[in-house]
Amino acid sequence: MSNRNVMKFIDSNFPPYNKCTIIEEKREKTIAILDYGKNDKLRVTVGIESGDYNLYKLLKTDFI
Repeated sequence: MSNRNVMKFIDSNFPPYNKCTIIEEKREKTIAILDYGKNDKLRVTVGIESGDYNLYKLLKTDFI
């Protein structure tokens, strides 16, 4: 998965964040931490759906 495309997906689907850190990157999924402030962090898992087109999709969201 392309980090640039994952970041574009996150930017267009989540409110503005202070910092984004990619903690795990595999061929079929990427896990990122979105930091919104002192106690507000979100772990986002983005995957890819193969088919005629490669579409990014949100697999999981957790507050940490």
